Amino acid sequence: MGWKERPRTRSVKCNGLAVQHQRNRRGWTQPELAALAGFTARLVAKAEASGSVHPDTLEVLAETLSTTEHPVFPEDLAFSPKDAARRIIECYALYERQCVAHCQDLLAPEMTVVAPGDPELFPFAGERRTIDGFDDFWGQFFSVMERLDRRMIVDSMQLVAEGNTVVALTRERAAHKALLPNDDPDVTPITFLFEFNRGKLVRLEDHFDPRSGEQKLRAVLKTRQERRAASRRDSNAR
Repeated sequence: MGWKERPRTRSVKCNGLAVQHQRNRRGWTQPELAALAGFTARLVAKAEASGSVHPDTLEVLAETLSTTEHPVFPEDLAFSPKDAARRIIECYALYERQCVAHCQDLLAPEMTVVAPGDPELFPFAGERRTIDGFDDFWGQFFSVMERLDRRMIVDSMQLVAEGNTVVALTRERAAHKALLPNDDPDVTPITFLFEFNRGKLVRLEDHFDPRSGEQKLRAVLKTRQERRAASRRDSNAR
């Protein structure tokens, strides 16, 4: 499995955990992978220790580790999904609406983002595709939501990675703008699921429970609607 964009450097730093994960998936020892790839066990050990190797070496390792069902690309062996997920969350925390502009190099052109909720109340809910769709997701999010603690999501972040999948456990304190300034929102636990391929984010799932927020928002909107209706009736009665 060749490079999509071959590095111009003479050596590439490996993601040792990724090499080890793919080797374990095949059920091989380091010497067995070395023999199948035509390398020394010492070179495989160096790759799994996150050392730097020639781009051709990663290409051969990826080809050796690949199966029809689970293709492996050299980018996958030289890329840290965990670090990429952390950077995307940090860009959101720091740059908010402009976060895509600051992490676009990590995004696949045809990526997908998914979020739960009622689109009538939370217009960012649903599924969007492409980088432009991801940018629209944040545009819709910040059109109705306000974050009340910009550091919490970073300070509370816990990342668990397996292969190209990363699960991020975080907490956020944000509120629908229609509920402010009277509402004091609770801290919301959020789970993000990141899927990477060839060093790019291909899918992001935003998992949180929107039910309590939707119930609160519907109640507020209903009360406001009833007040407007009562005000119109009073005006007509005069």
